[in-house]
Amino acid sequence: EGIISYTFLIAGGYSPKKAFLYSFIIAGLTTPFGAFIVYPIISSLNEEIISFLVSFAGGMLVYFSASHLIPETRQSQEKHSVLSFLSGVLLAFIFFFYFHKH
Repeated sequence: EGIISYTFLIAGGYSPKKAFLYSFIIAGLTTPFGAFIVYPIISSLNEEIISFLVSFAGGMLVYFSASHLIPETRQSQEKHSVLSFLSGVLLAFIFFFYFHKH
């Protein structure tokens, strides 16, 4: 969430320092506030619906990452950008297969 906010702010013309600060504040405030608001609703749902909602939220994060972060990586044309992206994909696969088995 913070990375996505940071990317949007950078694309909007904010300096990297301000974008980092604002995205940190945005993520720091919206996460606990959102959890507080939806807890009464989520606590009354069954596990199947919660699994669907979590999967949907994860899919939305992947969509935003793919639609905004990948083009940004390609524009920078730096070797470490591609390496960082591939490392993140590898880490996601490791987490998926580890938690899928357990």
